[in-house]
Amino acid sequence: MSDEQKIGGHSITPFLEAAGGGGYVLSARERATGTAIAVKTLRAFFVNNEEARAQFQREYNLLDSMNHPHIVPTREWGEDAAAGFYYTMPLLRDGTLEEARTTRSMAQLINWWIEIVGAVMHAHGRGLHHRDIKPKNIVLHKHDPVLVDWGIGRAGTGDHTTTFGSEGWSPAEYRAGGQTGPFTDTYGLMGILGWFVTGERPDVLRRNVSEHLGKTGYEFAALERALTKGLSEYTARYQT
Repeated sequence: MSDEQKIGGHSITPFLEAAGGGGYVLSARERATGTAIAVKTLRAFFVNNEEARAQFQREYNLLDSMNHPHIVPTREWGEDAAAGFYYTMPLLRDGTLEEARTTRSMAQLINWWIEIVGAVMHAHGRGLHHRDIKPKNIVLHKHDPVLVDWGIGRAGTGDHTTTFGSEGWSPAEYRAGGQTGPFTDTYGLMGILGWFVTGERPDVLRRNVSEHLGKTGYEFAALERALTKGLSEYTARYQT
């Protein structure tokens, strides 16, 4: 990618920060200030796809409606003649929870988890759900965790026909296109907590929580009950 490429007047640098099913996150220099920022755009295939465009705008509107220190903030929304819709965010480059698990203390990981729970509660208080909570979607910035990639986030509880999700992290009812709601995020949060402790993804851990905890030294009855309930079928799971 050329250093001279611009999106919305922002100078794109030759670094791809992240790529998902529907879009890219690129690093850039902000047009007015020269500040290092991130620019999210649709993949070229989706630039003229009305459904993808509508979903991308929903993602931005959802993010823009929240204000929490552990949810990535937005800076600008626009439409570029070549790249289509885009929005800008702060550039977060201190790694993800996925990378930090083996280098940080359990106390630090649990503190981060509590902060992300607070961010999710903030969203739920506004009727908003992330629906793809996993270690890769929690980025570290100045030693704080930030929940990113709200691309499949939604407002309200209901039946969704989409089968998007992340293998190993999305609950069965979501991957099957069934009910989603705050309990979808609960599964992700409890999945991360269990992964911190055992190193196992929730699709593996939920099959036998007791056995996996027994291998770690963290054999606490309250933790086992919490993980078992949090990773259960959505009708029996913590609802928020």
